[in-house]
Amino acid sequence: MLCSICNKAEASVHVTEVIDGNTVELHLCQDCANAKSVGNNDNLKVSGFIGGIIGAKSDKIKAKELKCFMCNMTFSQLQDNGRLGCENCYDVFSEYLMPFIKRVHGTNKHIGKVPVRSRAIFDNEKRVKEMRNDLKTAVELEEYEKAAFLRDEIKRAGGNV
Repeated sequence: MLCSICNKAEASVHVTEVIDGNTVELHLCQDCANAKSVGNNDNLKVSGFIGGIIGAKSDKIKAKELKCFMCNMTFSQLQDNGRLGCENCYDVFSEYLMPFIKRVHGTNKHIGKVPVRSRAIFDNEKRVKEMRNDLKTAVELEEYEKAAFLRDEIKRAGGNV
């Protein structure tokens, strides 16, 4: 597993932080762990660690100016405590959060879990939904041959047009 910060070296230090029931795991190489003073003492204080990584590659001046208009949380406060103040903070700080979330989870799009026995049904429904969107676009663009093909594919997949 590669380091969550540099994405180059093999991770040898693993940090797990639980905030309000949400678990965030970081996998660090020895150099990045040393730079962040992680793993060197028994009484490790992780406060601000994740926030520091979120802002590690950000434009400091621009980021410090960011402030959520709902809860008044600043980017500096996010870096200090590693917690968002409200749901609006995701939008306000998204430019800095999304790369971090993608590094930690491998993606920044929530997929969720589907039971194995329901996977085929779920995949088919997802495919039909995508074809419906494509059908709508084809009709708007007056691409009627493509629209007819999509209509037939939706019917074959068992969906309603």
